[in-house]
Amino acid sequence: VYVPHIHLWWEIVGPTLKATFTTLLQNIPSFAPVLLLATSDKPHSALPEEVQELFIRDYGEIFNVQLPGKEELT
Repeated sequence: VYVPHIHLWWEIVGPTLKATFTTLLQNIPSFAPVLLLATSDKPHSALPEEVQELFIRDYGEIFNVQLPGKEELT
């Protein structure tokens, strides 16, 4: 499941869709081969609490990617 710019998507959708989305994710069995991949321009700590709860830092579920510098681009 790919959710680009999850912080923007979360602001736009209504409470019914938010509840449906989180409920469906919570009901996926832990052994199911499902990947939830979301991107955000904001750090995890700046996301809405409901979104933060989808990705647990202690489980290694959060990856920070920095923009490449001049050296990496050459």
